[in-house]
Formats: sequence, structure tokens, C-alpha cells
Amino acid sequence: MVMKILALGDSLTEGYIDNNATRFHPYTTTLATLLKMKVDNEGVSGERTAPMLYRLKQTKKKYTYAVILAGTNDLDTRTYARTVVKNITKMHLYCLKHLGVQKSFCLSLP
Repeated sequence: MVMKILALGDSLTEGYIDNNATRFHPYTTTLATLLKMKVDNEGVSGERTAPMLYRLKQTKKKYTYAVILAGTNDLDTRTYARTVVKNITKMHLYCLKHLGVQKSFCLSLP
């Protein structure tokens, strides 16, 4: 069985590193090299947890692991913390129940 990792998140996952949005260096490149595993980078700059959850539910691929870094962009809105936590929890549960994920990992906000 081929082991695959889903990396879901915002610009921090996508790899945004400059103010012109022209250069990206995602952590997933290094992760894939170190683990010798396929890593699908599903980072979208500026995305908040509600649209991220919606986008995740469109995913049909199967994964072994999921790494989710979400909530950073929700900080600059009036979104309640409990709503952000609820969305992140739903993302992890969706991965476990529908995408074949054995373990999901939650990365904390910087």
C-alpha cells in the first residue's frame, strides 16, 4: 500500500514566503523528502476554516495521514474561537471517517 499524506491549510501550508505572493516554499516538500512519502499540498493562501472545511469535503482521494494547519486567517475576523475549533475538529473527523486517514495531526497556530 502506498502511504500518502494530505497537508491541508492556508498560506502557511501553501508555502507563502514573500509579500508579492510570487515565491512559495512549502514545508511539505521537505516532509515528503524526509519521510519518502507522497504529500499532497492542499494549502490555499488566505483561506479561513469554513471554506477549508467545504473544500475538504470535495476531496475524493484516500490518504494514510492528514496534517491540518488551520485557523490563522480566522484570527483577523470576528469569528468566534469556538466556531474555529468546531471547524477544525470537523476537518479531522472528516479525514478519519471519509478519506481513509489512520491518524490526523493538528498543527498549532504560530
